[in-house]
Amino acid sequence: MKRIILIMTLLLNVTGFAQTKSELEASEDKELATYMNSNFIKEYKPEVNEPLIIQGDKRITLAYFSAMMPSEFGTITDYEFQFAYNMGHYWLETVIGQGGAKFGTIGSNSSSSSSSSSEGNFFRDEEVQENYLYLGVGPSLRSRHLASFFGFDRVYETFHGYLTYHALSEELRSEDYAGFGARADASINYLLSSTSHLGVKFSFGYSALKRAAATESEASSQRSLMFRWNRLGLDYSFYF
Repeated sequence: MKRIILIMTLLLNVTGFAQTKSELEASEDKELATYMNSNFIKEYKPEVNEPLIIQGDKRITLAYFSAMMPSEFGTITDYEFQFAYNMGHYWLETVIGQGGAKFGTIGSNSSSSSSSSSEGNFFRDEEVQENYLYLGVGPSLRSRHLASFFGFDRVYETFHGYLTYHALSEELRSEDYAGFGARADASINYLLSSTSHLGVKFSFGYSALKRAAATESEASSQRSLMFRWNRLGLDYSFYF
């Protein structure tokens, strides 16, 4: 009988000890979970920003340009409107602009003086203001090299090429000059949202402008003026 009582006592003690240990382990697990979820220690999960995707396959751009060289800044003032359409692998852009510039910034006097009406016989002062209108059409391509290099998901680059047509009212001879040219732009753009961006543009253009022939025998070189545009610009674009 004493042995039975002793065995029963041992079993009760073992059961109580096991229950106490189980409760202690549960309490420790709870405290550890609370500690792990506190501000003192958490699993690091880096934030991943989803890159902005442009919404819309059409774009309207308003741009302002001035001379690229700091010493000539303000000698060119051009305002430009662009409309572009996404063709898939590239954007097709049309441009219309109006501007004014000092002759010395955009033009150079002709050396042709074989006849009395040749442009070389008329010297234009570099400070003379010239006013012009222009049109352009051409493709543009986008890339994200800067975004990949610097980690800026809102930045991308655009490279543009245009065939242009300029019409200029010349002050010295009160003649109208017009002609075709070419232009290349490079821009760095910052996306304000999925439907708009701000951009900085570097623009380079060249045009050969001609007036009407004074005589039937007047050669093209005798009535031509060469113009160049090296410009720095800002633009705002809206996609829809």
